[in-house]
Amino acid sequence: MNIRLIYITDIRFPMERANAIQTINTCHSIAKKGVEVQLLVRKMDKRSELECLDYYGLKPISTLHLNRLRAANKNLALMKLVFLLKSFFRIIKLSLTHKKLIYYTRDLRFAYLYSFLGRIFKAKTIFEAHTVSHRHFAEIHTLYNSQKSSTREELKRKMKIEAKVYGKIDGVITITGHLKRQIQDDFNPRCQIKVVRDAADPLMKPDRDEKLDGIFYIGQLYPWKGVDILLKSMCSVNGGEILNIVGGLEYENDLENLKRLASLLKIEKKVKFIGTVPHKEVGEYIRRAKICVIPLPFSQIAAYYTSPMKMFEYLAAGKAIVASNLPSLAEVLKDGHNALLCKPDDPVTLAEAINNLLRDSKLRFKLSENAWKDSHAYSWERRADAILSFFKEILCQPKEA
Repeated sequence: MNIRLIYITDIRFPMERANAIQTINTCHSIAKKGVEVQLLVRKMDKRSELECLDYYGLKPISTLHLNRLRAANKNLALMKLVFLLKSFFRIIKLSLTHKKLIYYTRDLRFAYLYSFLGRIFKAKTIFEAHTVSHRHFAEIHTLYNSQKSSTREELKRKMKIEAKVYGKIDGVITITGHLKRQIQDDFNPRCQIKVVRDAADPLMKPDRDEKLDGIFYIGQLYPWKGVDILLKSMCSVNGGEILNIVGGLEYENDLENLKRLASLLKIEKKVKFIGTVPHKEVGEYIRRAKICVIPLPFSQIAAYYTSPMKMFEYLAAGKAIVASNLPSLAEVLKDGHNALLCKPDDPVTLAEAINNLLRDSKLRFKLSENAWKDSHAYSWERRADAILSFFKEILCQPKEA
C-alpha cells in the first residue's frame, strides 16, 4: 500500500508497559508489509533507534522510522505540552510530502486535534480505542468513593470530548467486541468500527516431555490486576509448586503490599517475586511455566474492555491457562478448550482450577495444544493484515468537508 502511516503516542520510549509493547509491535508488523510507518514518541534517554528496537527483541526495518521527540521536563503538564507542539510540527512536515496519509493514535486528544489537520492534508484519522474514557473514569472514582463536584464536572467533560472525537474521525479500531458495542451505544459514530484484538507471535510448539517449573503470573501488580486473589489461592494449592510473579516494579508500594500479604498468609516459601525483566526475555519465563494465570477481579473495565497482552503471550507459548471468567477474556479463551475459566474474585475456585491442572496432565496438555493452535489467529502479522484491510476500506471513503 502506497501510504504513509503516522502513529502518534505520548509515551516515553522504550518503556516496559503493555501500551508501548503493543504500539511498537503493531507499527513493526505493519512496516514489514511494506508500509511506511512514522512512529512519534517521547524521547527520555540517549538510546539509539537500534537499541530501542532491541529492547523489544525487534530488528530494524527500512520502512519503520522512530521519531523520538525530546520532551524531558520535571513538570508533567509542561512535558506533555512540549511533546504536543513538537509532534504537531513534525506531522505537518511529514504530511507535506505524501498524498495517501493516515494519522493513527490511541490518544483521544490527538485523535481530535489531528482530525482537523487531516482535513487540510486530506489524511484519514484512525482512533484505536482501549476503553470508554468516561466510563473508565467513573469506575475508578467510584472505587475511591469520590463524590466531589469537580469529579462530576470532569466526567461530563470527558464524555463531551469523546462525543466530539467520534463525530470527527474516519475510523475506530477496538480491542474487544463489547467495547465496539459500547461505543456504538454511547456515541453512535458515523464512521466504521472494526474489532482488531491484541497479539503475540507464536513460539515453538511446546514439548510435552519438557520439564516445566510451577505457576506463573506475568504483568503489573496494580490492585485491580487481582494478584492478591492469586496469592490467597496459593493457600489452597496442593503440592510444592511455586508461584512466580514476573513484573510490577513500576510502583514499589504495590510490590511491598503483596509481599506483606504473602507474609500474613504464611506462603512466603510458595511465592517468588522475580521483578521486571526486559520484554524480549518474557517469552523465556512463560515457556518455563506449567500453568499461567490471569486472576482479574470483576470490574466494568476488566469485564468488558481489557484485552491483556499476557493472555496472547500465554497462548503463543502454548500454556495451560487459568483465568477469570469475564466477557472480555471469554471472547478469546474458551473454558475446557484453551483455558480453564473460574469465578472472578474467588481464591477458592481459582485454587481448584489450578489443582485440577496440576493433577490432570492430560487436560493440561489438551489446553496447551489448543492454546498454541489458537494463537496463530492472533499473531502480529494477522493483526497487521486486519488493520491494513481496514485502512483500504477507509481510504476508499470520500473525506467529508
